[in-house]
Amino acid sequence: MDSSASTAEAGGERVLAFAVGGAPFACRLGSVREILPLPALTPLPGAPRGILGVVAVRGRVLPVLDGAGRWGGDGGDDAMLLVLEHRGQWLGLRCGEVDRVLVVPNVGAAVGGGECFELGGPLTPPRRLVDAAILLHSVLEDRGDVSREPDRSDL
Repeated sequence: MDSSASTAEAGGERVLAFAVGGAPFACRLGSVREILPLPALTPLPGAPRGILGVVAVRGRVLPVLDGAGRWGGDGGDDAMLLVLEHRGQWLGLRCGEVDRVLVVPNVGAAVGGGECFELGGPLTPPRRLVDAAILLHSVLEDRGDVSREPDRSDL
């Protein structure tokens, strides 16, 4: 058995490592629906802060968020689209290089308010973990589509 499998059995979680504005990020693998080259976006006049536009993916029109603009960085090399999903809601995130899948211990224990939080340990370099549930909720809240705290019981 390899070390990834034994770490997963010991409470580890699989995350996708990627860059946003040159900074290291990750998200839970279960939240990722697709990774695509960044397509042409349709601008959305009056969109909330950080929304670059919308794009159709698999028959869904979804907003595309500028991660670098939201969390810092210039976004110059961010030419990929990471499609995230939580409870049927989809969101595109402009990102840079998608690196690899990592197994990290105790992701659940690290969750504390916010769209992303610091994640690191002896086996992984420090990076920020994007919480898809909180991110989707905050974007929908910015649009006025929701007005309550997200239900995070399934994370």
